[in-house]
Amino acid sequence: MPAEISRETLARLSEYLKTQMGLYFPENRWDDLRRKMSQAMKDFDYQDLSGFIEWLVSSPRSRREIEILASHLTISETYFWREPRVFEALVEQILPELIRAREKGERRLRIWSAGCATGEEPYSIAIALRRVLPVPEDWRITIMATDINPGILRRATAGLYGQWSFRGLPKRLKEEYFHRKEDGRFEILPEIRKMVTFAYLNLVEDLYPLPLNNTNAMDLIFCRNVLMYFTPERAVQVGQRLYNSLVDGGWLMVGASELSQFTFPQFTSVHFPGAIVYRRETRESRPAEVFRLEEISSPTEIVQQEGGDPPPMWERWRRHPLCAKAHEYRWSRAHRQSRSHLLWPWIAPCLAVTWLRRSSSRAKRQRVTLRSVSERLPTKANS
Repeated sequence: MPAEISRETLARLSEYLKTQMGLYFPENRWDDLRRKMSQAMKDFDYQDLSGFIEWLVSSPRSRREIEILASHLTISETYFWREPRVFEALVEQILPELIRAREKGERRLRIWSAGCATGEEPYSIAIALRRVLPVPEDWRITIMATDINPGILRRATAGLYGQWSFRGLPKRLKEEYFHRKEDGRFEILPEIRKMVTFAYLNLVEDLYPLPLNNTNAMDLIFCRNVLMYFTPERAVQVGQRLYNSLVDGGWLMVGASELSQFTFPQFTSVHFPGAIVYRRETRESRPAEVFRLEEISSPTEIVQQEGGDPPPMWERWRRHPLCAKAHEYRWSRAHRQSRSHLLWPWIAPCLAVTWLRRSSSRAKRQRVTLRSVSERLPTKANS
C-alpha cells in the first residue's frame, strides 16, 4: 500500500515534474503519482517516500536519474497494429501516395516512431511498409524509433514478444513475420528487425529536428499516446517541433485521445475511415498571405475622411492601413517561411516613416533644450 504523504508534498512534486520533465499530474491523478513514486524510490535506495520526494525536488537531477524516474512515471503498454484503422489508412493510402511521389526521383522514405516503448509500433510500421513495398532494396528507407527509457529500448532491440503483444495483429501477419521460440515467445524476422533503428531521445529536453540525431526531413511521424503525459503548454511546444521535423506534405499520427486543434493548429486534419491524422501542407497548397493595394486608401483620403487640419506627414503614414498590414505581416506565417523579401517594397516606406518620426521627435527635443538654455543666458542689456 502506498505510503501516506501530505498534499503539500504532492503539490511540490507535481510542480517539479511539470517544470523539470514536462509531465502532467493534476490533483485527480495524485493517487496514481503516489503509487508510481513508491515503486521508483526502490531504484534510488530509499525506504521513506517523503524523504525520497524531498531529495528529488531539492536540486537538479542527472540525466540517468531522470531516465529512471521517467521509466516509472510513463506507461510502456503497447501492442502490434494498435488502432487498426490507422494502419489501414497507412497501408492503403498514405504509404502508396508517398511511394508514388518518390519513385521517379529520389527513392527514399524517412519514418520516425517517437515514444516507441518496447518496439511494437515501429515494427508494425516496418511490416506495413514491406506489404506496400515488397522489394525495398532500391529504396533508402529509415525507420527511427526513440524513447526516454533505455531499458525498454534494449527489449525493443531484442525483438522478442509474448502472446499479449499480438492482440491487435491479424493472425496471418503474425505467422508471416514472426518465428516462434522454444520458450513460447515470438521473435520478429531479421529482415524486419534490421529495418528499424532504436535510439534514446527525450522529446522535452533534447534538440530536434537535427541531422545529428536523425530527426529532420521526416515523411511520417508516429507520436501516439505520448503527449497525453505532458502539460498542455509543453504538448504545444512538442507539436511545433514535430511539425518542423516533417517535410512538406509529411504526416503525423497521434493517439485518438490527443487529437486537438489547440495542440496542432499548424496541421491540416485528414479524415480516413475510422481514423483522423494530421498533415503538413505543401507550399503550393498553403494560402497566400497577401493583400491587394487597391483595397488600401491613400493618406490624403484618410485626412479627408477624418476632417480637420492635416496631421504631420509621418503621422499620416503611421496611421495608413499599409503600415498596419506590414507590421502584421512581420509576425505572420508567411514571414516565418522566409518570404518577407516579397513585402520589402511595402515595408521600406514604413521603416522610413519610423525614421522620420524619430528624427522629428529628436529635433523637437533639441529645440526645447536650446530654448530653455537661451532663456537662462543673460542678455546684453543685463550684462
